[in-house]
Amino acid sequence: MRIGIFLTDGSVEGGVATYHENLLSHLIPLCKEDQLFLFRNNKTSKPSVTEVKLPFDNQLICELTAGPLINSLHLDVLLCTMQTKPLFTTVPSAVVIHDISCRRRVESFSLENRIRNTFLLPLTCRQATHFITVSKSTCQEVHGLLKVPKEKITIAQEGPPQKKRYSQKELLKIKKRYELPNSFFLYAGAITPRKNLRTLLKALEHLPEAYLVLTGGVQKQSSSLVKMINKNPQVHLLGHVPRKDLVALYKLALAFVYPSLYEGFGLPVLESQANGCPVITTTETSLPEVAGEAALYFAPFDVKKLSEHMITVQDRAVKKRLCKKGFDNIKRFSWSVHAKTVYSLLRQIGSQ
Repeated sequence: MRIGIFLTDGSVEGGVATYHENLLSHLIPLCKEDQLFLFRNNKTSKPSVTEVKLPFDNQLICELTAGPLINSLHLDVLLCTMQTKPLFTTVPSAVVIHDISCRRRVESFSLENRIRNTFLLPLTCRQATHFITVSKSTCQEVHGLLKVPKEKITIAQEGPPQKKRYSQKELLKIKKRYELPNSFFLYAGAITPRKNLRTLLKALEHLPEAYLVLTGGVQKQSSSLVKMINKNPQVHLLGHVPRKDLVALYKLALAFVYPSLYEGFGLPVLESQANGCPVITTTETSLPEVAGEAALYFAPFDVKKLSEHMITVQDRAVKKRLCKKGFDNIKRFSWSVHAKTVYSLLRQIGSQ
């Protein structure tokens, strides 16, 4: 079978990059008897794959112009991993929808992404053969808000990271490199309005001796938030942190606090649990589905409850209980199962 994978986001950090890395590493070995074509707008190197370099760096332009090229390769099926599919393709397609924050949290998006999601997403919903969502929560929204029939949606949840061990000496070295306090709460993710960091900063006011470490890229819409952060001596803003160092931060932190207003899945929750770090998060969208019984929950703007949880989690017995539940919880998720579900669907679509 001739399978195309249309992957036009060149991010090297963040949830999208993690998704693509794990999808390809688990999907490619399943396609030994197939011919794979990987469409990318940045250079990559994958064995057993025919790489097709798209002529434009811009994701939107790629989606508007790549149709004739895709059609010329006579594919049996096309997997699109970034919410929308290219225009003018006649190839049967499966489209991965990670979330529909483009409809729920419009203020977090650039003008280009607003155009993609206003113009291309409705077309994709009408034209794609099938859809893959990464959570039950997103499945319900794709059905309810985008009016996609449930029989055209397959749920394939994401998986936890591979565990990595660090010696105490290595952890102390990383702690020193970033000039971190002896104990701290951790947030990992984009610095953007929908992550609800203002609530976390307000909760921190109730813990005058606590410190907070923030990692992740700062989006343009967050300039006023960054000013608040920079004025607060309790907060350390690190920006992008390499994945190997981020794993160490999970292991060093008192707890991982994720006050997000909206998630399609919530990979940082699994990353935290996989590294023995207790989770405090909101009751919104997919987060209870992913964190399960291994988290302390609060309503997204309940500063009092969040600050109480940040005090409670410092109790050794509570932390130990949450860590154990976290290790049990991540067993429900698997990148291998995700890839097998995707591959089975591609075979089904391609053989119709």
